Amino acid sequence: MRSGGDRFAVFRTDGGPQIGGGHLLRCHTLADELQRTGWSVALATRRETVAHLGEWARWPDVMVAERGADLQPVDLAGRWPEGCDLLVTDGYGFDRSYQRGCRGWARRVMVIDDLADRHYDCDILLDPTVGRSVNDYARLVPDPCVVLAGAAYALVRPRFAELRPAVLKRRHAPLGAPRLLVALGLTENDDAVQRIVESVLSTCPDVAVDVVTGHGHGGIQKGRVRHLGRVTDMAAIMASADLAIGAAGGSAWERCCLGLPTLLIVLADNQQAIADVSARSGAGLSFGSLSTETPERLARALKSLIADETLRRDMVTKAAALCDGQGARRAVRAITLNQPDGEDAGG
Repeated sequence: MRSGGDRFAVFRTDGGPQIGGGHLLRCHTLADELQRTGWSVALATRRETVAHLGEWARWPDVMVAERGADLQPVDLAGRWPEGCDLLVTDGYGFDRSYQRGCRGWARRVMVIDDLADRHYDCDILLDPTVGRSVNDYARLVPDPCVVLAGAAYALVRPRFAELRPAVLKRRHAPLGAPRLLVALGLTENDDAVQRIVESVLSTCPDVAVDVVTGHGHGGIQKGRVRHLGRVTDMAAIMASADLAIGAAGGSAWERCCLGLPTLLIVLADNQQAIADVSARSGAGLSFGSLSTETPERLARALKSLIADETLRRDMVTKAAALCDGQGARRAVRAITLNQPDGEDAGG
């Protein structure tokens, strides 16, 4: 059932320990902005996603697949027989045939993607990858499709843009006792996080550490370490941090928006491009995967970054230039007008 509003969007995406929370988070960000402009929204997802929605991801209408099952176009049409004005798919398992199967029931189809490696049947495609261009999708989408490409369309929650001006000003002040944020997303990497934190504590004796994990049991203080669990205001946590060790996924754009110097860890193949772009642009330092990178090397790199004020301030400026936190607003404007809003990402 619609929760109010004249226009109705259905989001088909998943999240959880195996695939992380990036798809779910960016869909929720876009859904929030649509709601702000008068749309009704709904989520169609697998059962394992529901346990990981958290307080930050409340949806007014949720369709949950039976355990072990997937949701096909016919299932969506059965749940919302009146159809929808916009179907948004975000996930690497949704191909052209899935999108084509939703035609007729969905008046328009939108795809959120970051790979540009398959064909799509959609009216709008959004890819927030830095350096991505419309030409990357020239042979992959139908001719009338509107392509929203590049970090100007990074789907970052509005709270980050709200805090951005004051935080960027503070980041250029001299660094006192540094606070480090360690956050590797929704995936379960507790052992790796623990090893990283132990190495940081032994190598950088003045650093205080905030640890954000993909599950609960937060609010625990142990010496210089705060275990926060899943938080409802990640923007405030990032704003209070001076440095970060984080995954090279969707949260990278949040850290860029707040100019947070970051040592990037690659948790999945699709994150390598973000890590590479961040390193080339000077917005972050790229490291390998958890299976190849040593916590000791990360801690030594962190110590060097703390000592190098010029490099740190340069990273703040270059990270902030990649994402200004206005991507969701631009995306909704393009959805409304059915054309891209070609503004610069920085500022």
